[in-house]
Amino acid sequence: MGDVLSMNGGIALQNATPNEDLIEELEDMLERARSGEIQTVCFAILNFDESTTYFTRGLHATRGLLGSLVLLQRDLLEDIE
Repeated sequence: MGDVLSMNGGIALQNATPNEDLIEELEDMLERARSGEIQTVCFAILNFDESTTYFTRGLHATRGLLGSLVLLQRDLLEDIE
């Protein structure tokens, strides 16, 4: 019998490899959230298969948070070009 690569039509993760830098950053952010330092987050996620998603969680949005997203957009556009 072969290995199960996906169930219920899900994406097979056989080619996915952990990104250690990302894991370290997320663990640091989790600690900061647990201490109360981080109150709101906005994530744009690129999956291993190049599919994307986004979400926000937390207390509230501010103009400062929106400004940070605009700067992030600029930086991502520079990386693409």
